[in-house]
Amino acid sequence: MTMSKSLRRALLYGSAAPILGALLWLRFGYEAPADFLQLLRGVDAQLRLAHGIPAHDRDGQAVAAHVELLDAASCDLELARQQEPDSPLLLEFDGFLWHLRGNPREAAKCYRRARLMPDCSIEQRDVLAFNEARMQALAGARVEALELLEGAQTEFAAAYQIPCLLERSELLHALARDGEAKKLLEQVRAADAPVAWIAAGRLYASMGDIEAAESALVAAAVRVPIADAHLALLKLAKGDADSCWQLLERAARLAPAEMRRLLREEPTAWQAIAEDARFLRLTEPMSATPGR
Repeated sequence: MTMSKSLRRALLYGSAAPILGALLWLRFGYEAPADFLQLLRGVDAQLRLAHGIPAHDRDGQAVAAHVELLDAASCDLELARQQEPDSPLLLEFDGFLWHLRGNPREAAKCYRRARLMPDCSIEQRDVLAFNEARMQALAGARVEALELLEGAQTEFAAAYQIPCLLERSELLHALARDGEAKKLLEQVRAADAPVAWIAAGRLYASMGDIEAAESALVAAAVRVPIADAHLALLKLAKGDADSCWQLLERAARLAPAEMRRLLREEPTAWQAIAEDARFLRLTEPMSATPGR
């Protein structure tokens, strides 16, 4: 089993699993209390499980399993804090916990405090800046989120440059500043980043620039087949059902699992053809390959 990115980053903060507990157990049969990393493994698992459970049921009532997981994670975080109170990783988990509890403003504060700590690695500061901006946006502070990313753009590592341009473009669109957003998207399209071109195409479409959206998706489809499914949605919106089906069939051949996931995740977007037998065939689960 591989360790999550958050746990791997714990090592960057100077944390290491002590061997004292194991030695005591071997000699005296004593089970040592959970160490820092063990506690964080539990927190990581609890928060990821809670993230996959709805916070409220159809009647608006809190889902007990969701609440219990968050409470357990909170208790383990406090235990971990007693061992390493100045760990930026603890604040990162605090931020995720506040997010899952529906308080993005407090989550943003935690991410900010974590990235300003002296023991925070350069790589993690980039991640935390994105998290902080996203929580600010969720809290309604889009201007503050945009200013944060604008200020950090030149400081981000190369791997985060394009994602930052996309995040800024989305914020600008949400602030009704589409002209500025499109200028950033031009930079995205000029980069060798076909997956990002798909995101750019979707954002162009949300701004009503269908021509630019199609251009970005057509370019992406040469190297990323799932772009055809996104392009099919544009064709469907324009009433071109024949082209839509052709693109969906091609995506089904080249990227079947991704295409099925996309169709299931955005059911309302496909309502015009949702009852068609061909669509039902495309969305049905893939059969498992028989064992040898």
